[in-house]
Amino acid sequence: MKLHKYFFVLLVFVIATIPHASAWEPGVSTGFATYKMTNLKSVTIVNCGLTGKLPVELFASGKLIGLGFYQNKLTGSIPSEIGTCLNLATLRLNQNQLTGKIPAELAKCVKLTVCDLSGNQLSPELPAAMKAHPKFSNFKF
Repeated sequence: MKLHKYFFVLLVFVIATIPHASAWEPGVSTGFATYKMTNLKSVTIVNCGLTGKLPVELFASGKLIGLGFYQNKLTGSIPSEIGTCLNLATLRLNQNQLTGKIPAELAKCVKLTVCDLSGNQLSPELPAAMKAHPKFSNFKF
């Protein structure tokens, strides 16, 4: 079932107003970087064909504890603002089309226990700070 673009914008508006949300409906298009996501703590959108870049607004509140946008078609780099999410425990951006370097600011997320960035075109060069992360051996790049 292919969802209409405006439904997705509405879905993200709803996601932005609740602490935890998930969606798994294939065929969803992007357009969600227009809302302040001040209450967002966790969001998972899997295998929905999302395209575009990760919006910086996702990380604006610093409250994010879980982010799963895996098996989509996201492009661009991982924003350095991810380092403001000190309570981030789960980050799954695997199987997208992300490029660039893994931001050194990600190492500030000391509660990160699950980090899967595999299946992208990210630079194989890891920041030294990430190598020093206590859970580094569990991460997938």
